[in-house]
Amino acid sequence: MKISKLSAITLINSILLFSCEKKQVIPTDRISATDTLEVGSREKKAAKNWIINDFLSNNELLNQEVERVFTEMSLHEKAAQLITLSDRVDKIYPDFDKLMDDGIAGGVLYLKLNEKRILEIVNKHDAFPNGKTKTLFMADAEPSLMRYKFLDYKEKIPNTIDIPADKIDDYTLKIDELLKKYHVKLNLGTVGDLGENEEVISNRAWGKTSREVISNTTMHIEVMQKDGIGATLKHFPGHGNIKGDSHNELVKINGELTELENFKSIMEQANPVAVLTGHIAIENNKKYGSALPATINPLIMKDLLRNSNDPELKSNSLDYKGLIITDAMNMKAVMNIPDVDFKALKAGNDIILIPKNPRSLHKRIKNILENRNHELHNQITESVKRVLKFKICSDLIQ
Repeated sequence: MKISKLSAITLINSILLFSCEKKQVIPTDRISATDTLEVGSREKKAAKNWIINDFLSNNELLNQEVERVFTEMSLHEKAAQLITLSDRVDKIYPDFDKLMDDGIAGGVLYLKLNEKRILEIVNKHDAFPNGKTKTLFMADAEPSLMRYKFLDYKEKIPNTIDIPADKIDDYTLKIDELLKKYHVKLNLGTVGDLGENEEVISNRAWGKTSREVISNTTMHIEVMQKDGIGATLKHFPGHGNIKGDSHNELVKINGELTELENFKSIMEQANPVAVLTGHIAIENNKKYGSALPATINPLIMKDLLRNSNDPELKSNSLDYKGLIITDAMNMKAVMNIPDVDFKALKAGNDIILIPKNPRSLHKRIKNILENRNHELHNQITESVKRVLKFKICSDLIQ
């Protein structure tokens, strides 16, 4: 049978039209982290460029990536993810470099260092030895404390409480600029407390009223995280409306958690990737009262901050999905409590900041991960995966 030239052209155009209707071609410059691009009969996953603000999402592709990285890691490296060490001029750990070389910690907090030492740490300890992950560098970069934490910092940054709302963007980005230079991906410097505690909070607060603190802290977090650095809200459940300084003693909330609503509002509006818990005991409170500091009090860590299994407490649970980090464990409020590092882990913290005995803690975490029948196995496993999820969103996987 003969087919005319016109008929042949018509037939070819019909086939092409049918093919285009069946398969949609996605321009490569419009592919997102969850899109797929069809090539022939195969589907290729698009490159997944996760960002900080993906961390609190429940993205299935992201969860799969977490599982993949976790499965490929050694027990030694998994255990290290829950430990953050610090270095400063007066040497918290005389053997800091050796601890890092031995893979005891997955994170480092800069404290009272000059630029020369910071860059030396970055060059020496940027990645886990022969591992899958890079080091999570942190800083305590509050506007009020910049000149104390970075010894040769010359920029003029006002005290936090003196920064007007219309300048929060500018000063946040100015701080971010330095943090990026030092490879910092998580800033522990977002104070959510009121400034009424003149001994330790005072001008570090983001306002003089609850309304100002909520609004300004929320703005600071949003700007920082949009700029690619995770923000850590502290000192949960509130250090600003009490007396005393937890650097020097165990401080106490007497009665109701008067700053809780402030923290709750900030968390709901700004979605900080991490919350840092204060070494604060709670007295005369029927629901959460304990002689224990909040850092090692599971009523605060699990029942309030996470999601309680207790019907009487569940309605008040914040159901927080992000990282929970202790305040420094070398502070006088907790340093004399026996086995305090492990108690903080057991209470529900994901990252133990400046533990007293990092080698011992690492060994115990490793043993729990190895023993599937241990009562803390699932909890510790989830903590490791939470840290890995943040590292994936921060481009810290090798």
